[in-house]
Amino acid sequence: MITQPLIIPIKNDMYELVDDWSYEWDKDGKIYRICLYKGWTYDGASVPKLLWPFMPPDGIYRPAIALHDILYETKGKMGDHFFVQKNGSWVSSEYQWKRSESDKIMFRVMRELDVTRWRRRWAYRSVRVGGWWSWRSWE
Repeated sequence: MITQPLIIPIKNDMYELVDDWSYEWDKDGKIYRICLYKGWTYDGASVPKLLWPFMPPDGIYRPAIALHDILYETKGKMGDHFFVQKNGSWVSSEYQWKRSESDKIMFRVMRELDVTRWRRRWAYRSVRVGGWWSWRSWE
């Protein structure tokens, strides 16, 4: 079960993580973990204000958006945020995520959170079409 990261709203539509938070998943027989650390700030779902009645910047999908934001912020170079389990211990991974993988993990987590099908598809298509701009802007 995915827990919600604890956040507080701060200035200019930004949120701050109140406590460390992580997401773990299993793929191809390996267990992975992404960690977000207390004090990290992000802007939530980047949705035009006109569409907030349908998808506000924060909601049940908070974990998916937080993961997506850290992946975009680091351009997939997660450093001390991404780990793989080896022999029962967590080992930092130097793997560099692609933008498409970052978008897919957001979709996966939204599905695990039981976000409605139309909302997760809309979010995924939106980042696939317009996400290149944000990915590039972190250079």
